[in-house]
Amino acid sequence: MGYQSLQWLRALGVAGIRQDVPWGAPPEYREKLIAEVDKLKLDAIWMVGGNMRYIDGKIDFLPDNYRPSTEQLCKFARDFAMQLGCYPDHTWYIEVGNEPNLQQHGGPLYKDPESFARWLHLIPAEIWSENKNVEVISGGICGLHKRSIKYFKRVFDTYFLPRKLIIGFHPYRSDKTFEESHEEITDAFIDFRRIIGNERRFAVTEIGWHTAPQHTSSIFPCRRKEFRFNDEDVANFAEREILMWRTKGAELVNWYQLNDGLNEFDGEDCFGIRDIDGRRKPVANAIWRYLRGGAE
Repeated sequence: MGYQSLQWLRALGVAGIRQDVPWGAPPEYREKLIAEVDKLKLDAIWMVGGNMRYIDGKIDFLPDNYRPSTEQLCKFARDFAMQLGCYPDHTWYIEVGNEPNLQQHGGPLYKDPESFARWLHLIPAEIWSENKNVEVISGGICGLHKRSIKYFKRVFDTYFLPRKLIIGFHPYRSDKTFEESHEEITDAFIDFRRIIGNERRFAVTEIGWHTAPQHTSSIFPCRRKEFRFNDEDVANFAEREILMWRTKGAELVNWYQLNDGLNEFDGEDCFGIRDIDGRRKPVANAIWRYLRGGAE
């Protein structure tokens, strides 16, 4: 995310951003990321252990035949936490992993809920050994339904996780509208709370909906081909969804994502609050209104 994009978000009124810290990024690259966010007085969720890497000065996907070990990631996260300690006037979060229950994001990196639980048992301790002021979030589980709840339970049954650890999740609604899925989401959240405990903090580290001309996705084919949201639908959805999760007690709610990608017909490229040319989409205006308490 470039500095101009950060300035744009600051002008929109957001309090912080979520930024991938690619595996293998050298200290000077990480320092530049932190310094730009610091300059604009933004807070940040820094995601480590995702599926991106830094190689030859470029950012790319981790190849399927290589994944850093837990020990390597512990050191990487600890070193990054040390760098964040030089900028104390912020609320910094480190998110450990991303959507571990999805094969295309995790692959052999997570393997199973028990492997991910081991991450959450070891990596936060390494982070706090270097910087006690950093908040740590578990990599967001994708979806809030029976399958993801089952995954949650296996994670929590494997290790006793630190009480300070914030639990992240991504309550995407797939091919259901807000109204259709509200009861399902509410019931699943009760189960989610039962597993993690009523006192544990949680965060919605991703939520959003795309504006592709039809509901198509290179990753998740939709069962209902006629189902889609237009720009105004997504704008209304954003205000209601953010308000709902904040009311339920979410530590933070992060909208996915800033910019649309190149393929306007692929839902995965159309989650942005700006289009490919950098113009505001109606959802950006909806977030702007929410941040100002509904004022126009």
